Amino acid sequence: NIFVGFIVDGFNASTNNEVSILYARFLRQLKAHRPPKLLPKNMPNNKVSVSVRRFAEGRVFEVWSGMCVTANVALMMAGHRSASASFQEFIYWQNLAFLI
Repeated sequence: NIFVGFIVDGFNASTNNEVSILYARFLRQLKAHRPPKLLPKNMPNNKVSVSVRRFAEGRVFEVWSGMCVTANVALMMAGHRSASASFQEFIYWQNLAFLI
């Protein structure tokens, strides 16, 4: 049993080592081929345009839009054939809200 344990431990150690090497190589390749972050050439002079642009390029907007897509998918999956009139009206207004 001890002999088998040593063999299994040796196999796991070499496997984890190979996986670690492959993962590190993957991360290096990923960092090397990352698209460059483009800086805007001409920022608008209008304060409203600047604030809207910063919001649209920010992390808050990314999270908010992802949550909207997730909510839309969840509500579309909730639709069913024998839905009540109130549920169908809710889905109609939800579709209209996500369309706008």
